[in-house]
Amino acid sequence: MKKVIYLDNNATTAPLPSVTKAVLHAMETLWGNPSSIHRVGQEARHQVDEARAAVASLINCEAARITFTSGGTEAANLALKSACAMRPNRKMIITSQVEHAAVGEAIDLLVVENGYNIVRLENCSDGIVCLKQLEKLLQDHAEEIAVVSVMWCNNETGVIEPIEKIVMSPGVNALEKGEFVLGFKLPKPTNSSGDAYLRLIPRSEMDIAVVGAGTSLSVDEDKKITSIRVSLGAIAPTQVLLNGLEDIFIGKVPDEDSIKQLVSIAEAACKPIKDKRGTVEYRTKIAGVLAKRTFTLAFERATTH
Repeated sequence: MKKVIYLDNNATTAPLPSVTKAVLHAMETLWGNPSSIHRVGQEARHQVDEARAAVASLINCEAARITFTSGGTEAANLALKSACAMRPNRKMIITSQVEHAAVGEAIDLLVVENGYNIVRLENCSDGIVCLKQLEKLLQDHAEEIAVVSVMWCNNETGVIEPIEKIVMSPGVNALEKGEFVLGFKLPKPTNSSGDAYLRLIPRSEMDIAVVGAGTSLSVDEDKKITSIRVSLGAIAPTQVLLNGLEDIFIGKVPDEDSIKQLVSIAEAACKPIKDKRGTVEYRTKIAGVLAKRTFTLAFERATTH
Protein backbone atom coordinates (compact mmCIF):
# COMPACT_ATOMS: atom_id res chain seq x y z
CA MET A 1 0.00 0.00 0.00
CA LYS A 2 1.37 3.37 -1.01
CA LYS A 3 2.03 5.90 1.72
CA VAL A 4 -0.01 9.09 1.42
CA ILE A 5 1.80 12.38 2.01
CA TYR A 6 -0.74 15.07 2.83
CA LEU A 7 0.29 18.65 1.98
CA ASP A 8 -2.98 20.52 2.30
CA ASN A 9 -2.98 21.37 6.02
CA ASN A 10 -3.58 25.05 5.32
CA ALA A 11 -7.02 24.06 4.04
CA THR A 12 -7.93 21.28 6.47
CA THR A 13 -5.90 19.60 9.20
CA ALA A 14 -6.58 16.12 10.55
CA PRO A 15 -7.83 16.30 14.15
CA LEU A 16 -5.68 15.03 16.98
CA PRO A 17 -6.78 11.69 18.47
CA SER A 18 -7.65 13.47 21.73
CA VAL A 19 -9.95 15.83 19.82
CA THR A 20 -11.69 12.96 18.02
CA LYS A 21 -12.15 11.18 21.35
CA ALA A 22 -13.66 14.28 22.99
CA VAL A 23 -16.06 14.85 20.07
CA LEU A 24 -17.22 11.22 20.07
CA HIS A 25 -17.74 11.35 23.84
CA ALA A 26 -19.88 14.47 23.48
CA MET A 27 -21.95 12.98 20.65
CA GLU A 28 -22.52 9.68 22.47
CA THR A 29 -23.15 10.86 26.04
CA LEU A 30 -23.69 14.65 25.99
CA TRP A 31 -26.09 14.96 23.08
CA GLY A 32 -28.76 16.96 24.91
CA ASN A 33 -29.89 20.49 24.06
CA PRO A 34 -27.75 22.76 26.27
CA SER A 35 -30.57 25.33 26.36
CA SER A 36 -32.95 22.85 28.04
CA ILE A 37 -33.51 22.92 31.79
CA HIS A 38 -33.70 19.15 32.27
CA ARG A 39 -30.76 17.06 33.44
CA VAL A 40 -29.67 15.83 30.01
CA GLY A 41 -29.63 19.36 28.65
CA GLN A 42 -27.83 20.79 31.68
CA GLU A 43 -25.11 18.13 31.42
CA ALA A 44 -24.52 19.26 27.84
CA ARG A 45 -24.58 22.90 28.96
CA HIS A 46 -21.93 22.16 31.59
CA GLN A 47 -19.68 20.68 28.90
CA VAL A 48 -20.14 23.75 26.68
CA ASP A 49 -19.32 26.04 29.61
CA GLU A 50 -16.18 24.04 30.36
CA ALA A 51 -15.10 24.27 26.73
CA ARG A 52 -15.71 28.03 26.72
CA ALA A 53 -13.65 28.44 29.91
CA ALA A 54 -10.83 26.34 28.43
CA VAL A 55 -10.65 28.50 25.29
CA ALA A 56 -10.76 31.67 27.40
CA SER A 57 -7.86 30.46 29.53
CA LEU A 58 -5.76 29.90 26.40
CA ILE A 59 -6.02 33.56 25.36
CA ASN A 60 -6.35 35.04 28.86
CA CYS A 61 -9.83 36.58 28.58
CA GLU A 62 -13.21 36.28 30.27
CA ALA A 63 -15.23 33.20 29.28
CA ALA A 64 -18.26 35.39 28.57
CA ARG A 65 -16.34 36.93 25.67
CA ILE A 66 -16.03 33.63 23.78
CA THR A 67 -18.57 33.04 21.01
CA PHE A 68 -18.78 29.62 19.39
CA THR A 69 -19.74 29.35 15.73
CA SER A 70 -20.46 26.38 13.48
CA GLY A 71 -17.31 26.98 11.45
CA GLY A 72 -15.04 29.40 9.64
CA THR A 73 -17.65 30.73 7.20
CA GLU A 74 -20.03 31.72 9.98
CA ALA A 75 -17.19 33.25 11.99
CA ALA A 76 -16.00 35.28 8.98
CA ASN A 77 -19.52 36.56 8.32
CA LEU A 78 -19.97 37.44 11.99
CA ALA A 79 -16.72 39.40 12.02
CA LEU A 80 -17.36 41.28 8.77
CA LYS A 81 -21.00 42.13 9.37
CA SER A 82 -20.41 43.12 13.00
CA ALA A 83 -17.57 45.43 12.02
CA CYS A 84 -19.68 47.07 9.32
CA ALA A 85 -22.70 47.40 11.64
CA MET A 86 -20.57 49.24 14.18
CA ARG A 87 -19.76 51.88 11.53
CA PRO A 88 -22.84 52.27 9.35
CA ASN A 89 -21.59 55.55 7.87
CA ARG A 90 -18.36 54.03 6.58
CA LYS A 91 -18.72 52.40 3.19
CA MET A 92 -15.23 51.16 2.25
CA ILE A 93 -14.00 47.59 2.75
CA ILE A 94 -10.35 46.73 2.10
CA THR A 95 -9.39 43.15 1.36
CA SER A 96 -6.93 41.17 -0.77
CA GLN A 97 -7.29 39.57 -4.18
CA VAL A 98 -6.72 36.09 -2.78
CA GLU A 99 -9.25 35.90 0.04
CA HIS A 100 -11.08 32.69 0.87
CA ALA A 101 -14.52 32.44 -0.73
CA ALA A 102 -16.12 32.58 2.72
CA VAL A 103 -14.84 36.14 3.06
CA GLY A 104 -14.84 37.23 -0.59
CA GLU A 105 -18.45 36.23 -1.24
CA ALA A 106 -19.62 37.81 2.02
CA ILE A 107 -17.96 41.07 1.00
CA ASP A 108 -19.48 40.89 -2.48
CA LEU A 109 -22.91 40.53 -0.87
CA LEU A 110 -22.30 43.58 1.33
CA VAL A 111 -21.43 45.55 -1.80
CA VAL A 112 -24.67 44.53 -3.54
CA GLU A 113 -27.01 44.86 -0.57
CA ASN A 114 -25.50 47.81 1.29
CA GLY A 115 -23.58 49.76 -1.33
CA TYR A 116 -20.08 49.26 0.05
CA ASN A 117 -17.03 50.22 -1.99
CA ILE A 118 -14.54 47.37 -2.06
CA VAL A 119 -10.79 47.86 -2.57
CA ARG A 120 -8.74 44.75 -3.30
CA LEU A 121 -5.08 45.20 -2.42
CA GLU A 122 -2.45 44.37 -5.02
CA ASN A 123 -0.20 41.38 -4.39
CA CYS A 124 3.55 41.17 -4.86
CA SER A 125 5.09 38.33 -6.87
CA ASP A 126 5.51 36.33 -3.64
CA GLY A 127 1.79 36.60 -2.85
CA ILE A 128 2.17 39.13 -0.04
CA VAL A 129 -0.25 42.06 -0.15
CA CYS A 130 1.18 45.49 -0.93
CA LEU A 131 1.70 47.08 2.50
CA LYS A 132 2.52 50.48 1.01
CA GLN A 133 -0.84 50.54 -0.76
CA LEU A 134 -2.59 49.60 2.48
CA GLU A 135 -0.70 52.25 4.43
CA LYS A 136 -1.73 54.94 1.95
CA LEU A 137 -5.37 53.81 2.03
CA LEU A 138 -5.40 53.93 5.82
CA GLN A 139 -3.93 57.40 5.79
CA ASP A 140 -6.07 58.84 2.97
CA HIS A 141 -9.40 57.17 3.80
CA ALA A 142 -9.26 56.67 7.55
CA GLU A 143 -12.80 58.01 8.07
CA GLU A 144 -14.30 55.93 5.25
CA ILE A 145 -12.97 52.45 6.02
CA ALA A 146 -15.34 50.07 7.80
CA VAL A 147 -13.07 47.03 7.95
CA VAL A 148 -9.79 45.60 6.62
CA SER A 149 -9.81 41.86 5.96
CA VAL A 150 -6.67 39.99 4.89
CA MET A 151 -6.30 36.22 4.97
CA TRP A 152 -3.44 35.23 7.29
CA CYS A 153 -2.47 31.88 5.75
CA ASN A 154 -3.72 31.12 2.25
CA ASN A 155 -5.31 27.70 1.89
CA GLU A 156 -4.34 27.43 -1.81
CA THR A 157 -0.81 28.85 -2.00
CA GLY A 158 0.40 28.51 1.59
CA VAL A 159 1.51 32.16 1.64
CA ILE A 160 1.59 33.61 5.15
CA GLU A 161 0.70 37.30 5.20
CA PRO A 162 2.61 39.58 7.63
CA ILE A 163 -0.43 40.18 9.84
CA GLU A 164 1.66 41.90 12.53
CA LYS A 165 2.36 44.64 9.98
CA ILE A 166 -1.18 44.75 8.61
CA VAL A 167 -3.10 45.01 11.87
CA MET A 168 -0.89 47.85 13.04
CA SER A 169 0.20 49.26 9.69
CA PRO A 170 3.42 51.36 9.81
CA GLY A 171 2.73 54.06 12.39
CA VAL A 172 -1.04 53.56 12.12
CA ASN A 173 -3.34 51.95 14.67
CA ALA A 174 -6.06 50.32 12.60
CA LEU A 175 -8.26 49.65 15.63
CA GLU A 176 -10.47 52.37 17.06
CA LYS A 177 -12.45 52.69 20.29
CA GLY A 178 -14.87 49.80 20.62
CA GLU A 179 -13.04 47.59 18.11
CA PHE A 180 -11.43 44.28 18.92
CA VAL A 181 -9.90 41.28 17.20
CA LEU A 182 -12.41 38.42 17.01
CA GLY A 183 -9.91 35.63 16.63
CA PHE A 184 -7.00 33.97 14.88
CA LYS A 185 -6.37 30.52 13.46
CA LEU A 186 -3.07 29.53 15.04
CA PRO A 187 -0.78 26.81 13.66
CA LYS A 188 -0.40 23.62 15.66
CA PRO A 189 2.53 24.00 18.11
CA THR A 190 5.57 21.96 17.22
CA ASN A 191 7.27 19.58 19.63
CA SER A 192 9.64 21.26 22.08
CA SER A 193 7.99 24.66 21.62
CA GLY A 194 6.31 26.89 24.17
CA ASP A 195 4.24 30.06 24.23
CA ALA A 196 3.03 32.36 26.99
CA TYR A 197 1.11 35.61 27.24
CA LEU A 198 0.45 37.75 30.29
CA ARG A 199 -0.99 41.20 30.83
CA LEU A 200 -1.57 43.48 33.79
CA ILE A 201 -4.74 45.56 33.98
CA PRO A 202 -5.59 48.35 36.47
CA ARG A 203 -7.48 47.59 39.67
CA SER A 204 -10.59 49.22 38.28
CA GLU A 205 -13.39 48.50 35.82
CA MET A 206 -11.15 49.41 32.88
CA ASP A 207 -10.31 46.32 30.84
CA ILE A 208 -7.23 47.92 29.31
CA ALA A 209 -3.71 46.66 29.71
CA VAL A 210 -1.05 48.47 31.70
CA VAL A 211 1.43 46.22 29.90
CA GLY A 212 1.09 43.05 27.85
CA ALA A 213 3.90 40.61 27.05
CA GLY A 214 4.15 37.47 24.94
CA THR A 215 6.92 34.93 24.32
CA SER A 216 7.19 32.17 21.73
CA LEU A 217 10.25 29.91 21.63
CA SER A 218 11.47 26.44 20.76
CA VAL A 219 14.31 24.29 22.10
CA ASP A 220 16.36 21.28 21.01
CA GLU A 221 16.88 18.01 22.90
CA ASP A 222 19.57 19.67 25.03
CA LYS A 223 17.18 22.48 26.04
CA LYS A 224 19.13 24.97 23.95
CA ILE A 225 16.94 27.62 22.38
CA THR A 226 16.54 27.35 18.61
CA SER A 227 14.07 30.21 18.03
CA ILE A 228 12.64 33.03 20.11
CA ARG A 229 10.24 35.96 19.75
CA VAL A 230 9.24 38.29 22.59
CA SER A 231 6.79 41.13 22.10
CA LEU A 232 5.32 43.87 24.29
CA GLY A 233 2.05 45.75 24.06
CA ALA A 234 0.57 48.93 25.55
CA ILE A 235 3.99 50.47 26.15
CA ALA A 236 4.41 52.27 22.80
CA PRO A 237 2.24 53.59 19.95
CA THR A 238 2.37 50.11 18.34
CA GLN A 239 3.30 46.64 19.50
CA VAL A 240 7.04 46.12 20.00
CA LEU A 241 8.97 43.03 18.89
CA LEU A 242 12.18 42.91 20.90
CA ASN A 243 15.39 42.90 18.88
CA GLY A 244 18.77 41.39 19.69
CA LEU A 245 17.49 38.29 21.48
CA GLU A 246 18.97 35.84 18.97
CA ASP A 247 22.53 36.75 19.92
CA ILE A 248 21.72 36.20 23.59
CA PHE A 249 19.69 32.99 23.47
CA ILE A 250 20.06 31.01 20.22
CA GLY A 251 22.14 27.86 20.69
CA LYS A 252 22.30 28.32 24.46
CA VAL A 253 20.51 27.17 27.58
CA PRO A 254 19.09 30.28 29.26
CA ASP A 255 20.64 31.32 32.55
CA GLU A 256 20.26 34.15 35.05
CA ASP A 257 22.52 36.47 33.09
CA SER A 258 20.71 36.03 29.76
CA ILE A 259 17.32 36.55 31.43
CA LYS A 260 18.61 39.77 33.01
CA GLN A 261 19.64 40.93 29.53
CA LEU A 262 16.11 40.16 28.31
CA VAL A 263 14.65 42.32 31.08
CA SER A 264 16.99 45.18 30.18
CA ILE A 265 16.08 44.97 26.49
CA ALA A 266 12.36 44.94 27.35
CA GLU A 267 12.67 47.99 29.59
CA ALA A 268 14.75 49.86 27.02
CA ALA A 269 12.09 49.26 24.36
CA CYS A 270 9.36 50.92 26.42
CA LYS A 271 7.95 54.31 25.49
CA PRO A 272 4.77 54.45 27.58
CA ILE A 273 2.76 57.52 28.47
CA LYS A 274 1.76 58.53 31.98
CA ASP A 275 -1.98 58.08 32.57
CA LYS A 276 -4.38 56.35 34.95
CA ARG A 277 -2.60 53.07 34.32
CA GLY A 278 0.55 54.29 36.07
CA THR A 279 3.73 56.30 35.69
CA VAL A 280 6.27 55.79 32.94
CA GLU A 281 8.69 54.26 35.43
CA TYR A 282 6.08 51.85 36.80
CA ARG A 283 4.92 50.61 33.40
CA THR A 284 8.52 50.23 32.22
CA LYS A 285 9.32 48.13 35.27
CA ILE A 286 6.23 45.95 34.72
CA ALA A 287 7.25 45.36 31.10
CA GLY A 288 10.51 43.83 32.25
CA VAL A 289 8.73 41.71 34.85
CA LEU A 290 6.18 40.34 32.39
CA ALA A 291 8.81 39.71 29.72
CA LYS A 292 10.73 37.60 32.24
CA ARG A 293 7.62 35.74 33.42
CA THR A 294 6.36 34.90 29.93
CA PHE A 295 9.84 33.77 28.90
CA THR A 296 10.05 31.51 31.96
CA LEU A 297 6.60 30.05 31.31
CA ALA A 298 7.26 29.49 27.61
CA PHE A 299 10.62 27.80 28.32
CA GLU A 300 9.02 25.57 30.95
CA ARG A 301 6.29 24.54 28.51
CA ALA A 302 8.80 23.86 25.74
CA THR A 303 10.94 21.64 27.94
CA THR A 304 8.14 19.66 29.59
CA HIS A 305 5.92 18.84 26.59
